[in-house]
Amino acid sequence: MLQGLSRWQKVAVAVTVPASIGLLYLLLRDGEEDYDHYERSPKNFVIKEEISVEIVVPRDKVGAVIGKGGCVINKVREETGAKLNFQDHEKESDAPRVLKITGKPSSAMEAEQRIQQLLSAPAPKTVEMLIPTKTVGRIVGKGGANIRSICRGSGARVRIARAEETPTDQNSRVCTIRGTPEDIARAKAMIEEEIAIEEEKSQRLTNAAGSRMRRSPEKKGGAGPLSLPQLEQVRFPSHGDYFTVFVSAVEHPSHFWMQIVSGKGPELDLMVEDMTEFYSQVRNKESYLPESLCTGDIVAAPFEHDSAWYRAKIVGFLDDNQVDMYFVDYGDYESVAKDSLFKLRSDFLSLPFQAIECSLAGVEPFDMNWKEEAIDAFDDLTHCAQWQPLMARMMGYKSLEKKTLPCVDLIDTLSEEDINVAAELIKQGFARDTTVSSARKATGDNKMKPEDDARPIQRETAEKQQDDHFEG
Repeated sequence: MLQGLSRWQKVAVAVTVPASIGLLYLLLRDGEEDYDHYERSPKNFVIKEEISVEIVVPRDKVGAVIGKGGCVINKVREETGAKLNFQDHEKESDAPRVLKITGKPSSAMEAEQRIQQLLSAPAPKTVEMLIPTKTVGRIVGKGGANIRSICRGSGARVRIARAEETPTDQNSRVCTIRGTPEDIARAKAMIEEEIAIEEEKSQRLTNAAGSRMRRSPEKKGGAGPLSLPQLEQVRFPSHGDYFTVFVSAVEHPSHFWMQIVSGKGPELDLMVEDMTEFYSQVRNKESYLPESLCTGDIVAAPFEHDSAWYRAKIVGFLDDNQVDMYFVDYGDYESVAKDSLFKLRSDFLSLPFQAIECSLAGVEPFDMNWKEEAIDAFDDLTHCAQWQPLMARMMGYKSLEKKTLPCVDLIDTLSEEDINVAAELIKQGFARDTTVSSARKATGDNKMKPEDDARPIQRETAEKQQDDHFEG
């Protein structure tokens, strides 16, 4: 086909054909790029585009959407990346408010779903329940820590009324719980659990007192107290804290013995039961006959006024084969026949000695010695050896007959009005007040309740702090 062309025409063809092919390639490549552009451009448009959604929020749901201090709406903003703002600002109106959500479609849709879930949730409710006054301290916790934990764990808001808010009923307080039905149910369950624990402690205290009999029809006391290393085995509460005690033996108001009511109380009762059962068997007595007895030995001894066996310390040896014994868990003294004493089984020494030698704070006798009438009055006021609980508070120390004794304040909470034992002795004319300034509360002030490890002063502070954690 090229044979009829001249030389210049052949040159023109040779130049034109490659150029056409190159032009065709460029056209095809641009077409592909345009196709790719049109394929990708919708996607690029979606990434850059923002949409807006408006939701009508009922007035009674606005608080749930915003949350305390904006915590709920701010959380939705942070987790979705969308912008959420209420368009109207008429706070006094009862009309619904409009919430505008702006953002990328995926973010706006997620935020809208979150808000719709909040709107569909049940409206918060408020319920009230009565709780025993004696359990308030445990429910609130030190510094309000426990009530905050209940609020966090349940999702509800919890508040306990102050004593002055329920003046007609001193035995119970109003507890207000606000939240969804599920939140309220969780909070009530947590509060009821705390109440059950506290009532179990009170019942244990009652059982410990009820299982004991009065150890002696007469007062016992004398020389030969526990040594200081033995006293240190008993955990003594901090200065100024209230705690529950039994007065177990009395010599006079400046010298008596008490037991701290704690988890060790039931252990002591069980140990006495075990000792009584063990030493009631002849073969055990034969196995635990002492090779010798010396002053200061700790042995097993019977008590004259009941059939039980106790731990006792040998104070001295008397005539007629009698031994002067100090009962280390109760503080009283008794003479016991020498052949009635036996070695202690090793496990009966594991429990620290429970009797604490004390002196009543803030009083002294008018003369050098306490009169018998004053001792009788103190014995009655403290329910000595009758296992009636008293509230005690450490006030300091005093020296007595070359010994240093802890001084305690005692309050009887069993009657309708609290009775301060020292104040009552002064009132009845049996003692002289030695306090420089009258920090002692008068009889009948501020009704208290005996509790395990009770600390009314700290509880009062905790009740004030719990109001700060009502959660809105």
